[in-house]
Amino acid sequence: MNNPTVTVNPYGEIDDKYLDRFLSELPSTPPATYLEYLRNRNGGKFKNDIVLLSGKYFCSVHEYFGLFLTPAYLSLEENYKCYRNRVSKFFLPIATDPGGNIFGISLADEDYGKIYLWNHELEGQAKSLTWLSNDFSLFISSLQERSLSDLDQILTNDDKVRLHDYFLIHHLALEELDEYGRSILERAVIKGASQCIKLLYSKGAKKRSSLMLAKRNAQFFEKHKEIVKLIEEFYGGK
Repeated sequence: MNNPTVTVNPYGEIDDKYLDRFLSELPSTPPATYLEYLRNRNGGKFKNDIVLLSGKYFCSVHEYFGLFLTPAYLSLEENYKCYRNRVSKFFLPIATDPGGNIFGISLADEDYGKIYLWNHELEGQAKSLTWLSNDFSLFISSLQERSLSDLDQILTNDDKVRLHDYFLIHHLALEELDEYGRSILERAVIKGASQCIKLLYSKGAKKRSSLMLAKRNAQFFEKHKEIVKLIEEFYGGK
């Protein structure tokens, strides 16, 4: 896999007995390239995380699942139990994007080993799955390096001082939308940037879909529960 590793075994090395038990619960054994990842990295992250589709930005990988007990929201076993009924027992969840959509490997005979992204907003529809790659190793190697804009870096670092200065220097409109139609507040919510959210609220930023985005992320990421509380405190719970 041609993609530098950033973290290895973030929640501990894999237990062989645990792996064998988990594999016995699956309809077929995952591809060797993915098993190698579990044995050597077990939830570890890679430097490059941007997914391109037809040469254009499509999404990004946020967290990888692994075989460990905690945190449960990143547990490969717990996520398989969750999505085998919502997607398919032949869909093995392996990672998530920032919006809670799920990357998975097919364990079915007809498309064995192929990588898909499942869009939870299209649950139950045939078009909920988007093909990304024919193989896990090829998928990881295809990921592109993240190139953050100044504003993205500010929100990622939750730097409200720089955000304040950025508004002054660039005469930025408070409700300016990015290429995906998201306001600065919505982007701050997705990043979990609590200090930037407080600054944007003080400037009069509109709520838009910020609470919905916060609640969606809170289903998968513990720290976003505090963002939900913050948005509800500022804007109310509806």
